[in-house]
Amino acid sequence: MVATYLPGGQSSSLEQESSQTLYLIQYLSRLARQSQPLRLCVVDDDEELIELPSDAAAPLIDILEAIATKQGITITVERDELTTERAAEI
Repeated sequence: MVATYLPGGQSSSLEQESSQTLYLIQYLSRLARQSQPLRLCVVDDDEELIELPSDAAAPLIDILEAIATKQGITITVERDELTTERAAEI
């Protein structure tokens, strides 16, 4: 699976609130890089607590930061760890 996001076109809420969003993403990024799980509280009827392992939080935050700063991103799902050669092909 390959998913691509290109800035422009339909504006996302991240782009519209970029300065606030970028501050929040940078804050989350500092927390995630401490190699500890990132705990998020989803504010809805249940106020559910979600824990993201640091291995999942860091790339997710990188994606959000790219969107907030209007950078294009491509996500490729691979079953195995990428070799240098395979990464170059992508």
